[in-house]
Amino acid sequence: VTGAINVKTTGSVSIESDATSSIILPVNVLQGSLVLNGPTPLKNKMALASNANVVLNGTHTAINCDISGDGTLQLVGDLSIATSTSCNIDVNVDLIGGNILSDSTDSVLRSLNMKSINIPSDFSNQISGVSIRALNASITSGTLTIASDAKLLILSDLMAPIQNS
Repeated sequence: VTGAINVKTTGSVSIESDATSSIILPVNVLQGSLVLNGPTPLKNKMALASNANVVLNGTHTAINCDISGDGTLQLVGDLSIATSTSCNIDVNVDLIGGNILSDSTDSVLRSLNMKSINIPSDFSNQISGVSIRALNASITSGTLTIASDAKLLILSDLMAPIQNS
């Protein structure tokens, strides 16, 4: 299968899937929202324009995916980084109740680069089993718990306290 999925809308487009199906075509979100109702294995490239976002509902497993651009990845559900995988998530990430986890038991941290990691409201979120390097962080009134098997490096001033468990 060749080609790409291009999304340009003033509203949102939803894709329903289960754990047996995955998105393998490149996805370009040019405008509006793409809502993925999972669980969906992410095995593709996604490009997010500055006025676009992807919303992940349910648990999604990132398997050699590449999500880049100036848009925002909104985690309502959990994002699990698969074992022995290479994932690039170089976008703005909003934690809206979702967590960033690793499905690994080998104690090797999966490294992720992000433009920013944000908790836009009063949510309690966690990262575990991953190493995240973010240019900016914004935590308005929520809580980000960093598990003992995770790392978070922020290259600018953090705007609110975080918890380290």
